[in-house]
Amino acid sequence: MLILAGDIGGTKTILRICDCTESNLETLFEQTFPSQKFNSFYGLLNEFLISAARGKHHISRICMAVAGPVLNGHAKITNLPWTIDEQTIKEDFNIERVSLVNDFMAVGHGLSMLVDKDVCTLQQGTPDPNGVKTILGAGTGLGMCIVLPEDNNSLVLPSEAGCSSFSPRDLFEAELVKYLLKIKEQVVCEDIVSGAGLHNIYNFLRDTKNLPENATVEDAFKNKDP
Repeated sequence: MLILAGDIGGTKTILRICDCTESNLETLFEQTFPSQKFNSFYGLLNEFLISAARGKHHISRICMAVAGPVLNGHAKITNLPWTIDEQTIKEDFNIERVSLVNDFMAVGHGLSMLVDKDVCTLQQGTPDPNGVKTILGAGTGLGMCIVLPEDNNSLVLPSEAGCSSFSPRDLFEAELVKYLLKIKEQVVCEDIVSGAGLHNIYNFLRDTKNLPENATVEDAFKNKDP
């Protein structure tokens, strides 16, 4: 059975056609696209299928992990002006079954597939096989989810916790929040812990601490995506 799997993010979208059996998963074709160059996901998907010479691949299933909330088969990408609908994909692209899931829900389900070489231990602890797992991921935004043990499986609870208000812990972080409130109505966690957050922190240090700028970095901010 051929499956089209996708990771749809605010910066890039990765699509992959896989041949899936009970014991093996083989990648047949894969492409990465800059998300912001497309007006909609449907246009991006159409371009991918043309490149993949779809006639050679009878795709019966699609599952897309999207960086945003999913409700009743409908998704809104948090950092893109995109909305995606399962039924629209089924009808427009003649696919038997389509599933949209939150991207960190996909990450949560993928934990069980990691092997030792995939893991880097930051601080050694004592694993609890029945413990709750928390997943954090900073990229274009800030993704989070919780994984609960449930019999022989896991229950994955996605969230949009990156959009919760940022709570400063000390005077320095309070200064940062005060600085950002001059340009934003609300400061959320992903305004600080994300790719854009690095730029916000940089501007804060430059403007309030009088730190010298590196000319190369300064030029890159002006001429490239910060």
